[in-house]
Amino acid sequence: MMEKKVFELLLLLLNQNEEISEGDFLKSFKDRHPDSMDPREFFKNIYQLHYLSSLIEDERIKEIILHGHRHLQIEKKRGLRDMEIKNISPLTFKYSLEMLAHKNNISWNFTEPYPSFFTKINGLKFRATLVHPCTGIKNQAKLFLRKIRKDIFNYSDFEVPGNGQVFLKERVRACDNIIIAGRAGSGKTSFLATLMGDIPKDHHIVVLEDTHEIPKLSKNFSFFLGQEGQSKKSLKDYYSLSLRLRPDRIILGEMRSYEIIPLILSLNTGHRGVLSTIHSDCAKESLIKMALLFNLYAENPGFSFETSLKIICNNIDYVIYMENQKIKEVIRVIGSTKENVLYENKMW
Repeated sequence: MMEKKVFELLLLLLNQNEEISEGDFLKSFKDRHPDSMDPREFFKNIYQLHYLSSLIEDERIKEIILHGHRHLQIEKKRGLRDMEIKNISPLTFKYSLEMLAHKNNISWNFTEPYPSFFTKINGLKFRATLVHPCTGIKNQAKLFLRKIRKDIFNYSDFEVPGNGQVFLKERVRACDNIIIAGRAGSGKTSFLATLMGDIPKDHHIVVLEDTHEIPKLSKNFSFFLGQEGQSKKSLKDYYSLSLRLRPDRIILGEMRSYEIIPLILSLNTGHRGVLSTIHSDCAKESLIKMALLFNLYAENPGFSFETSLKIICNNIDYVIYMENQKIKEVIRVIGSTKENVLYENKMW
């Protein structure tokens, strides 16, 4: 089959070169297969993901989800929309995903079935996540592409009014501890970067992430990328390390598991200016989720849920809840009583 010939030659050429031009490929292909049909379209689709080019270059699209060779979804500002993929065979789709992994030196197989990595497509930067066929009952490979913006969003992009912008800028400059909550795709990380733009340029900022999304905004940045399963390289390890690096600010990309332990303990010893995000359905619930995570992942559980919630509510100043790139709720955390959060709404 033509797809197999193209794929095998691409693998051979990739072992010799970091990049393959269309001209070099066509010449090599003609030398090896002089009687074959023109492989140009197969090269473009397998090596360059040409069948996605119009979606990749659409500035309004934030994420592309490929569910197979026929069906995909795109995410714009107002949510997901279904689309069909035309004129792509199952084999071309399969080889295009395998080629994406090879081009980025990523292992994608039965033992490493869902790698996430950064890549460039048509000159644009994406965070890609591949899902191996072995993970599902239908043996269907999938690809998730989230576009990484080069520029930082302004407050106006989130429809924050002027008085709201003044309020948030003051809170960041006052070194308040702020949590940004919301569901997947709500704009948490983008808004986190916007808030970071108001941190004084002379502050030493330590950024901790599991996938690199937060931009560097000044020279005084220290980045650490968590690598779970590797000794001394988890977000928890890096957070503990960051406290010895004289940070003015600590930015934790997302709270998910063990990294919450040193974060909460550092807040309890007086560290200020922490910014982080968490998956949650509302502002208040994010604080309850933090307490649950703290108790779940504590190595020496000695705190009751009530005590954990109290520590968290005594040290988090504000929670911002987002939906669809908009701020829906802002609360000032006052404290807690038993298992209840005390707060006041502060929507400007």
